[in-house]
Amino acid sequence: MKGYSPRYMFFSSACKEFGHKLRELTKLQPPLYVFQQRVGTMRYYLVLPPLGSLLGTLTVPIEASRALNYGVGLARGLAHLHAQGIGFGKIDGRRIATARDEAYFCDFSDCVLPGNHIQYALEVQQLATILHMLLTGQRHYTPQNSLPPALQPLFARLLGQSQPMTAPELAGELTRLAAQMRRPESVDLRAGRQTDVGMIRQLNEDSFCTLELVWNNQSENVPIGVYAVADGMGGHEGGEVASGLAIRAVMQFATTELLATIARGSTSDYDAWLKKQ
Repeated sequence: MKGYSPRYMFFSSACKEFGHKLRELTKLQPPLYVFQQRVGTMRYYLVLPPLGSLLGTLTVPIEASRALNYGVGLARGLAHLHAQGIGFGKIDGRRIATARDEAYFCDFSDCVLPGNHIQYALEVQQLATILHMLLTGQRHYTPQNSLPPALQPLFARLLGQSQPMTAPELAGELTRLAAQMRRPESVDLRAGRQTDVGMIRQLNEDSFCTLELVWNNQSENVPIGVYAVADGMGGHEGGEVASGLAIRAVMQFATTELLATIARGSTSDYDAWLKKQ
């Protein structure tokens, strides 16, 4: 039997093992409490979730640091559940509450006892889907999104390639990524340029261009550069005209297609782009 009110979840069971397992949930986070009361032969459990808002009511996307902090706590909690042989059931925004800078599981009405590894892998994937939505605002995973580059491989593995990961592994990876985001390994790209007519000819027929762009998001630099050199063909008639036309074509293509794609937040296949030239 299960009953619900806006702030409380009720469980009952005549199974002593289930009662002991449920009480283990108190170890997840201090704000989660479990109360036990007997009524006849039935044993009732009242679970009081932490005060706060349901995650599903948040306006997304949210800051990456905040989403990762939520993810670390939830992944650790899920790892604890799995270690106790408990499957959470279905993970969605209605079963997670947020309070201050932390997130908690708050509705255990669909817990599976005993859990199994297939269920555990599915729950890790569901949690990854929730985190991806918090980071991008997208409810369905696509590789073309605004995720910070450091986070893209993790979600590509879990949601794009469907490669399984355990809850402890997810917690460890999110912890590492959160630390990396706090101390980003940004790259600052700087280039020099120079040309010379040489000692034989009077006219420099060579042309070149450098286009440099740095996109900084969440303290992480993403440098992008286009560099092209066109040789004037050693004194052939109109060599400077030909090299100038070639460079202008590259510049036009780069500014209208490559940089516009990046400005829209999409990723680009640079090798494929170069082959179009």
